[in-house]
Amino acid sequence: AESIPAPLVAVANVVGKLGVAFFLERLDLMKRVGLSWGSTIGRLVSEFPTLDEPAKFTLLPLVGGLPTHDTASAGGTLIQALGQKCGVDVIRLIAPAIVESPETCAAFKRESGIQAALAAAATVDHAFVGIGSYGVRTSLSIVASMKLTPEEMAAFTSAKPAGDVCGRFVDDEGRPLGLPTSERVIGITIDELRQVPMGVGLAAELDKVRGVLATLRTGAIDAVILDRELARAVLTQNQRDRR
Repeated sequence: AESIPAPLVAVANVVGKLGVAFFLERLDLMKRVGLSWGSTIGRLVSEFPTLDEPAKFTLLPLVGGLPTHDTASAGGTLIQALGQKCGVDVIRLIAPAIVESPETCAAFKRESGIQAALAAAATVDHAFVGIGSYGVRTSLSIVASMKLTPEEMAAFTSAKPAGDVCGRFVDDEGRPLGLPTSERVIGITIDELRQVPMGVGLAAELDKVRGVLATLRTGAIDAVILDRELARAVLTQNQRDRR
């Protein structure tokens, strides 16, 4: 998973454990479970126990692969690692999450296998996603991977990106941003995530306040799992913003 500074590991572990507890509480309700990538999702997977009996859901990727943020400590992707621990089938999405041009993105999406995987991702009943904050950790590498031109970067920053989920950026009011970044992501959209009956967002540490608030304001997240200090800061900032 993404390498995060040592002082943040303990906090991320706490959020991962809370994510596991929430996941296990809803185990019998799950039929099709979607998973994104990122450091906090990685902690959930690493903290997840191996189930005594196979679960009864199918596991699906919500977004393509991002090698620097989607590797499990035991090897393979996070979704494969979780699938092994749960003893369930895993649907694969063999495509990068982020590409360098709209043309490349369109070419990938013309492939029938990728179309099928993305269509399946939009049908999950539970989605567990990491929440990013613009300019912080994973968000930095997502933007870097897009290889935006100076003009595109200017257009992107002028739209005031605040947070991201599944590689999709939103502004402070939770509005999904369009071009140039929207056509460089191979994965579920914010609108599709909003249709998932139970969308669960995970984040750790105070530098995620802005991203968490922005993501919550999309209406695509039904439950959020945070560490105590981040949760307090999110509530405080929301009160300030609404004055």
